[in-house]
Amino acid sequence: MINRIFKSIFVCTCGIFLCACSSQTNVQEEQSTTKKEESIDMEYKELKGRYVDVVSGEAEMEININKDKKSVEIVINWENGDDEVSRWIMNASFQGAKLSYNDCQEYLISFTQDGTEVPATISQSSGFFKVNKSNRTLAWTGSSSNRCKTCIFEKVSDMTAKEEEEKLQKEEEERLKQEAEEENLEGEESEDEEFEDEGFEDEDFVDEGFEEVVEEEGQEEYYE
Repeated sequence: MINRIFKSIFVCTCGIFLCACSSQTNVQEEQSTTKKEESIDMEYKELKGRYVDVVSGEAEMEININKDKKSVEIVINWENGDDEVSRWIMNASFQGAKLSYNDCQEYLISFTQDGTEVPATISQSSGFFKVNKSNRTLAWTGSSSNRCKTCIFEKVSDMTAKEEEEKLQKEEEERLKQEAEEENLEGEESEDEEFEDEGFEDEDFVDEGFEEVVEEEGQEEYYE
């Protein structure tokens, strides 16, 4: 009977121990996965912003983080003249040390007289960028276009063009609001000064009203 009791206790203890070990393992795996995901997200966050090609001086690139936070949208514009632009749009993700893509769409954009864009699809391709985190550059050595293989895009802003425009608009609104508040304050001060100039002073009461108070025999008399 005693042996059966000890046997039951031993089995329960082992079961509890195994459950605890399994639970701890799951927690460690979740923490490891979370850290890995945070690391991946940070890599893409560091890519976000505006870039310029330091080789040609004519190409500009903008990177936005996609909703999945595990890839980025890349848009590159290369001016061919006053009325024509080459544009590449792609979604890229890290494959080792490379930022790779396989859905790049190349367009030739022309403009009408009123500035409306008229896109024409040229080709679709795959390729990659080599990322240099130390100097914040992306080399487009994996481009299918020969003229783009020498492009080295250097980061010039952590904000996209839209974010910069919104920031400037907000700053302009704040500036106009502050100017309006200052004008209102100056107007109130001007009204106060006019009131003081047109109001009555003590001397006016002396000239037009009672001049002085004379005390005689313990009584106060007023003389005009």
